[in-house]
Amino acid sequence: MQIYGHILVHSLLWLAVFSGSSCRSRTAPSAVTLGPEQFIVPTTPNNLKAQQSGSGVELSWSQSESASFYTIYWSNIKGLEKAHSKKIDRILKTYTKHSSLTPDKTYYYRVSATGSGGESPLSDEFVYKAGKTSVDQPPVATLPSLSSDGNTVIYLSNHCEAKLCLYVALNNGGNWTSSIIPTDEEIISIAPEGASPTISGNGAAITYISDGRLLVREKDSSGWSKTEIASCTGCSRIGISDDGSRVAWLDSETIYVSKKNNETWETSTVFLKAADFSLSGDGLKVVYQSGENLHLAVDQSTQWDHSAIGSGKRPTISSSGTRVTAFHSNAVVSYMENGSSWDQSSVSFSECCAFYPVISRDGDAIFQGNSLAEYGSNSWQNLGPYTGGAFYPSVSSDGKRVAYMFDDKVYVVSASANQSCGQSKCWDDPIQIRP
Repeated sequence: MQIYGHILVHSLLWLAVFSGSSCRSRTAPSAVTLGPEQFIVPTTPNNLKAQQSGSGVELSWSQSESASFYTIYWSNIKGLEKAHSKKIDRILKTYTKHSSLTPDKTYYYRVSATGSGGESPLSDEFVYKAGKTSVDQPPVATLPSLSSDGNTVIYLSNHCEAKLCLYVALNNGGNWTSSIIPTDEEIISIAPEGASPTISGNGAAITYISDGRLLVREKDSSGWSKTEIASCTGCSRIGISDDGSRVAWLDSETIYVSKKNNETWETSTVFLKAADFSLSGDGLKVVYQSGENLHLAVDQSTQWDHSAIGSGKRPTISSSGTRVTAFHSNAVVSYMENGSSWDQSSVSFSECCAFYPVISRDGDAIFQGNSLAEYGSNSWQNLGPYTGGAFYPSVSSDGKRVAYMFDDKVYVVSASANQSCGQSKCWDDPIQIRP
């Protein structure tokens, strides 16, 4: 009996050791695959500086190694902390502008860098006291969004004294007239490249952020009625469908979509660990960036189905949801849906990657800064600049009208009927949209 007991004990010990070794051998490859060398936290940016620019301030800092983007945190209280500050997020360059500051008020700034391994520690605090704006200084107009037909533009301007106001400009035979959309709150754009006010394709709804809230205004017989959709304290991008019935937003790496059902809005979670996204025109598809890869989420009524597209950052999607453009390896790439897979092609630009690419709603044109590429004969053709300078372009459905920001002003430029220049499109002189 004692002998059998010893045999049983040794057998159990041998099985335990063997099982433990076997488990470790199965998990080892994943540990190697997800090694720390693939996830690098950037160094903390330094040399944060500020220079007055109109009613705002130009902020700049030193480049941080391994940074994908930068974030400026700001407050009017000394001893700035993340939890009690506002932010300008997802800045691709080592400078940005903070607009419409209150004269003689003190502002405190810190900057961080974010890479594949997460966010760096914050820089030292920088103190800036806003100066008085010269009476001769023209008002700043910035961050346009264009309707599908290209005849309605919304934008922000400080023309209405010490804060940003929301304006709508309407095209009447080439003459643009602007008016204020009355709001009972101050609008603060926390991320110029993604979370600025956005107009629906039909021009009848607007979404924007104010004081940590995501709001929608819908045009009706009495003006622009307001609905609060959700808290949005960490929002870095927002979007709205062409008919204004769906709104999407990215808040602290989570993508949400809210859809209107009669007079209520129903919200669902799309994805929990995203860096960026773009909403299709019908609001049923979301292309999003997770790590270095792009994925497509499709609304199936009760859930979102997910599939891989390819590699890339800063995606935008066409209205139909069948074409996507993004950055990849310091170049612009295009993805076209082909059954259950996506065909990838490169898009050549003489200067790349200072600004994220924007695809037209019909998917046949890509705008990157002030340059344009069009799709034809099964390839992308670089048509060069469509205007002298352009930041944050917003494009009509057919790609024949663009609203953009340049030198603190908003312009609209239209494709000309004159084809004598030898390109598929010639462009008229840009028109400045004035408050």
